[in-house]
Amino acid sequence: KTDVAASNGVIHVIDQVILPKS
Repeated sequence: KTDVAASNGVIHVIDQVILPKS
């Protein structure tokens, strides 16, 4: 599950960069 959590975190960061919800 650690891999999933890490991947999810990375995806979240990338999503924020690609489509920031400021």
